[in-house]
Amino acid sequence: MFFLNHNFFKPFLIIILLLTPSLASPAAVKFLGQPKKEKLIVRIDSNISSPAIGKIAKSTILEIVGKAYGWYKIILPKSISAYVWSKYLRLKTNGKAIAEVDNLNIRVKPSLNSYVIGKLNRGDEVSVIERKRNWYKVTPYPHAYGWVYAQMVNKIANLELNSKANTNISVKTKVPQNSQNKLIKNTATNPQYPPPVVSGTLEIFIPRNGCPANYCIRNTQGIILIKADALEVFNHGLLGRKVKVWGEVKKKGCVYLKATSIKQ
Repeated sequence: MFFLNHNFFKPFLIIILLLTPSLASPAAVKFLGQPKKEKLIVRIDSNISSPAIGKIAKSTILEIVGKAYGWYKIILPKSISAYVWSKYLRLKTNGKAIAEVDNLNIRVKPSLNSYVIGKLNRGDEVSVIERKRNWYKVTPYPHAYGWVYAQMVNKIANLELNSKANTNISVKTKVPQNSQNKLIKNTATNPQYPPPVVSGTLEIFIPRNGCPANYCIRNTQGIILIKADALEVFNHGLLGRKVKVWGEVKKKGCVYLKATSIKQ
């Protein structure tokens, strides 16, 4: 009788593992990051020879879920599109589509030979961009993943998720104690106007897991989440600038500051 030595297969198993992208769904977002340069390349897997999925802008906030071999695994941002076989998606009237099966592959290109970068389970929803024959071009966020070179990413915040239910999200930084539950009215013309609750650079924050914050302040203490009027921020050109923020500390899905006034 002929027996094969199991050591004979080891080199082949290693090759297969290296060629297969890692698609295991992470339990939680570990921290936020931001590219150090424009058009940062996102790749299929954690190596420089891996095919590119797309490029992301320097202003993009990255949700990082893992690290391997000097690369960060990220949830693909909304700026990157992908493809799903149309047969297993039910199109809604609002431009969304719902998966009707489990383990539905999300692919880089509209081809069954294309790389799989994520999966949808029954009931998962994606935004549809257009239809290409038997495929829907979709925004796969937050169901697809890619890899970016770690040295090209600035770490901007640590995230801490509730271990019992992934519905609460908070940033590991403290709002000053003297500002807790303190509503500060917009009275900047008043000579006795109190000091701001927080100051620093205003950046975009991607809402997640029930957290209503849409901006964050970055300073030497870390990150503080902010809920602010997007129209006011846009009209006054405050994004990316150093600002002072007054407001009230809230806790609903995360700890954040509901801004009542933002000044440069």
